Amino acid sequence: MGLTIYIASAGSGKTFQLVRQYLEKVIKNTNDYKRILAITFTNKAAEEMKSRIISELLLIANDQASDHLTYLADKLSISNDLIKDRAKIVVQNILHDYSSFAVSTIDSYFQVLSKTLSRELKLPIHYSIELDVDNIADTITERVLEMSGKNDQLTKWLEELLIDNIDNGKGWNIKSDLKSMVKEIINRPIVTSFSNALSTDDYQDYVRKLKTDYHLLIEEIHKKSLEVFTILESHGYAIEDFKGKFATPQNGMTLY
Repeated sequence: MGLTIYIASAGSGKTFQLVRQYLEKVIKNTNDYKRILAITFTNKAAEEMKSRIISELLLIANDQASDHLTYLADKLSISNDLIKDRAKIVVQNILHDYSSFAVSTIDSYFQVLSKTLSRELKLPIHYSIELDVDNIADTITERVLEMSGKNDQLTKWLEELLIDNIDNGKGWNIKSDLKSMVKEIINRPIVTSFSNALSTDDYQDYVRKLKTDYHLLIEEIHKKSLEVFTILESHGYAIEDFKGKFATPQNGMTLY
């Protein structure tokens, strides 16, 4: 079988074509899911590929509309009913042998490969791979700072971060804050998923609203705490009468 190459830009339907090719192979031979290795770059893309394959198989198996049914019938020269029956078999096979449903990222694949061949590669049997988060965060932070002045949206956001830091008494150096944000994104993928669900403008508006709400909440807490202190003083109590007290001069509050 020759090599097929698809050259296409983002959003042009590459995943659609790859799912179609996968369906063609497993409908032709219901056990071929064990012999197919699909590799992509990110966990998100791998999950999307898996989800689409299973979704399309279920649509066909349940006799629902699928964009691939006509293509499969023409390409394989078999009836729709036979395609439906085979789709049911493939779904059952995958669900009962999910570990053989090989759709993964490049790094995940090579990790499995290196563990399988650890003896030949002279690697410890129980070795583990760790991500050098600090080094990656430093590199990304430097690149973000280098882009300031070149990207209008990024520059505006960095200016807001700088002003916010100065207002909060943190000084003008935002590098450490940027690095902390990068590490948070690396360690918590849900942050990336959330930001990807919004446009850049919407995301920035959301962050600004959070900051505003935060400051309003602090003001409200300060106001309520003063009311509490007034009531305590009216009953003859002082701060020193309470255990575990400590003061926060920057906002005039005393916490317990």
